[in-house]
Amino acid sequence: MGHFSQALKKAVKFAESAKRVNWDVKAREKWIQVYAELSSGAPGMYGALIARAEAQCVRLATLYALLDCSVVIRVEHLDAALEVWRYCQGSVAYVFGKNATGDSTADEILKMLQSAPNGMTQTAIGDAFSRNKSATELERTIGVLQQRGMVESERQQKGRGAPTTSWKAVK
Repeated sequence: MGHFSQALKKAVKFAESAKRVNWDVKAREKWIQVYAELSSGAPGMYGALIARAEAQCVRLATLYALLDCSVVIRVEHLDAALEVWRYCQGSVAYVFGKNATGDSTADEILKMLQSAPNGMTQTAIGDAFSRNKSATELERTIGVLQQRGMVESERQQKGRGAPTTSWKAVK
C-alpha cells in the first residue's frame, strides 16, 4: 500500500472518531473577514450556481483539517478552501458567464446590446430575432435585464414624431 493510501486511511479513521471541529483564533478572525463577501451572492444563473459559498467553504476547510488529522481548522485549511472555491467560481464564470441569466432570450439580448455601443431600440431588437419574439416577450425579457441592472434605457426625441427608447448594456 502506498504512502498516500496509508495517509488517507489514517485521516478517515481520525475523522470517524472526531466529535467536533472548531476554529483556531486566527482562522476564525480570517473567516469573519471573508464571510460577508462569500455570502453576498450574485444575480442570475451565475449566482444560483455559486450560491451558499460560505457553507461550501466551511465544509472544505473542515475536510482539510480532518485530512491533517486535526479537530482545529487553521488558517492554512481555510486558505486552501478559499482557493478551491475561487477556482469553482472561476470555472462557473468561464463556462456559463457571469452575466448569464438562465433565460436564453435575455442572454441573447444582452449580447446584442453589449456589441451595440449606441444601443438598440426594442424594434431593432425584435428585428434581430426576425420578429419571432412577441412585443410582450421582449418587454418582459428587457424588464428582467433592467431589474438586474444589466441594461438601461434612454429616451430620445427625434424630430416631431413620438420619442423612441434605446436600450444599452450597462458596462
